[in-house]
Amino acid sequence: MKTCTSTLLGGIILISAGWSAAATRYVNVNNPTPAVPYSTWASAATSIQDSIDVAGAGDLIWVTNGVYAQGGRVVYDTMTNRVAITKQVTVLSVNGPAVTVIVGAGPVGPAAVRCVYMTNAAVLAGFTLTNGATQASGDSFTNQSGGGVWCEAATAVVSNCVLAGNAAYYGGGGAFSATLERCALNGNSAGEGAGAYSGMLNHCVLRANAASFMGGGAIGSQMNNCIIVGNSAAYGGGAGNCQVFGGTLVGNSASQWGGGAYYGSLYNSISYYNQAAAGSNYYDGTIAFSCTWPLPPAGQGNLTNAPAFVNSNAWTDLRLQSGSSCIDAGNNAYVFGAEDIAGNPRIVGERVDMGAIEWSAPPTPFHFISAIRLGDGMHLQLAGETNHVVEIYASTDFILWTSLITLTNETGQISYSDSQATNHMRRFYRAVQSP
Repeated sequence: MKTCTSTLLGGIILISAGWSAAATRYVNVNNPTPAVPYSTWASAATSIQDSIDVAGAGDLIWVTNGVYAQGGRVVYDTMTNRVAITKQVTVLSVNGPAVTVIVGAGPVGPAAVRCVYMTNAAVLAGFTLTNGATQASGDSFTNQSGGGVWCEAATAVVSNCVLAGNAAYYGGGGAFSATLERCALNGNSAGEGAGAYSGMLNHCVLRANAASFMGGGAIGSQMNNCIIVGNSAAYGGGAGNCQVFGGTLVGNSASQWGGGAYYGSLYNSISYYNQAAAGSNYYDGTIAFSCTWPLPPAGQGNLTNAPAFVNSNAWTDLRLQSGSSCIDAGNNAYVFGAEDIAGNPRIVGERVDMGAIEWSAPPTPFHFISAIRLGDGMHLQLAGETNHVVEIYASTDFILWTSLITLTNETGQISYSDSQATNHMRRFYRAVQSP
């Protein structure tokens, strides 16, 4: 049995889970007393590979903070992997990708080291994979693809990871043939599919990846509720021959055709503000219930109005403004997943929105509904949306404000008595709602 909770950390959902596994093993790169079978933190392995080697199918491996940049394991031919997950195990970081890093070795060439190899049904969660690279000769897939991570099939899951600065000679600078859940793919490079090659991407952000030929963000992949921004290629700067559901493709470029998307399909998506020699936002393919320009010659439910993002400067806030024509303009038949990329409900109202982020009305701000002065102080009542936190401040001059208390609105109204009010001739109050 498995139970999970999620926390938003810097835009990436970090999963912390309680698992029932065959055995639990531990890894700490700085542990001075490693001892097989690595079943306690005191005896934790100093390399991830050591713990995998003694693990059995179904085991859980916890990895604490550190940079894991030593060792290597060959699985195919002469291509070395820093970590080879050759068993159906789950490898989890304790504190997330910001402090748990697997480092490969570049550049592309005979001495390159890929970050991670994964067999079928293996799971890797909460790591940064960086500086991985592939060889430039040998088999196009096993030797020349997947600089960050190479997976036997999409049954291997990479979750809540950052894949940054990896390179592949052929395909998948960041990832090859993986299922990616809530990952960030940044600054990877390859001949095709610089971010991802032939995989399933759910709730991912692909930014500034560069392919020399096709698919700057991804190629040959299904992408659900993803943001694809600032990627580049000769063909398909954002996506090359991909199926994109509920995606936002902006700021991508192609030196030839298809700045946003090249062939493939777009459903419930926004492809706007991209650039190319031909087909800035799309080149051919199937497009339906999407926002793009110019209007596709075929396909239902498309519109050409600008999407109206909250802040398009450097694409920093791709939420929709309240008046956007993309709101409630999608088709629920093309929805994959119950949440949008921000972790909010994917459908708010009767119809899904176009793009990766579902619009919802901002929470009702807290406001005072009464203030009654009695002998024991000032009795305040506030109202606002439930399950939000509010901090109440007081001042006598509108200049210096003092925090009185922080409360959670559990019922829709909050009551508070300020006993210090009796010490002042006048007293002003304000309520500040936490995000």
